[in-house]
Amino acid sequence: MPPERQTPMEGLTPVLESNVPGAVNLDMSPSAIAAEQVTGSVQSFASDRQVDGYIRFDTGAIMHVVSTAHSGATFSMLMPKLANATVSVSALSGTTFTGPYALAHRDGIVPGDPGIQLIVPQPVSLAAPDAGATTVTATTTFQWSSSPHVALLSVGCNGPTANDAGPAFYVVTEDYRAQPPSLTGANGIPLPKNRYCSWSVQVHGSYPTIDAATGPEGMLDPYTLYFDGTFQGPKRDNGTFTMSDTQSFTTAP
Repeated sequence: MPPERQTPMEGLTPVLESNVPGAVNLDMSPSAIAAEQVTGSVQSFASDRQVDGYIRFDTGAIMHVVSTAHSGATFSMLMPKLANATVSVSALSGTTFTGPYALAHRDGIVPGDPGIQLIVPQPVSLAAPDAGATTVTATTTFQWSSSPHVALLSVGCNGPTANDAGPAFYVVTEDYRAQPPSLTGANGIPLPKNRYCSWSVQVHGSYPTIDAATGPEGMLDPYTLYFDGTFQGPKRDNGTFTMSDTQSFTTAP
């Protein structure tokens, strides 16, 4: 039986030495990269507009190229033309993290494409319970302004101490009102008592039904991973995202 073949590294013991100078050669000579303008317009519920341009590679990698904090109703951005890559552009209005804010985005743009139109929708408004309410229970109905699209109710509560994470509740609904899914019992997660909480409502895209929102394409918008309006997720599409303002309440004792 012939002996097993060894790869060139087998049988070798690597040696690492500290404080030994090494040389690294970097080619910093300039090279020409083809680029063309991406132009378009923005319609928004608010006068403040932030427009961002990204390079999206076929591998899924993302490169943030340009950001204009106070954009007008039209935009023009010089974007590189790279192999196996396209451009994604977003327009955002409002206050990120706490809301309200909203954005619209287009994917699969080729540098040089003109007339990109982004329509930033209006976030929903919270109606009930009132901000600062102190008698919220598991039977309290959370309500917001009517929307023709599927909404995501998000309720988060503090933990028993500052070092503890509290429970979070989410409801996906076609309605404009819902109750948090408080479940009692050994395996349930009830709404905690006498606890500081906050709530908000998100709308990911324009899905008309829950079945459409929770289908194979998924409903979570790729610009919402960190809730700062930046492009992070793997999903590829054109879409919108809105987040209401965030209001606080205290659950009943």
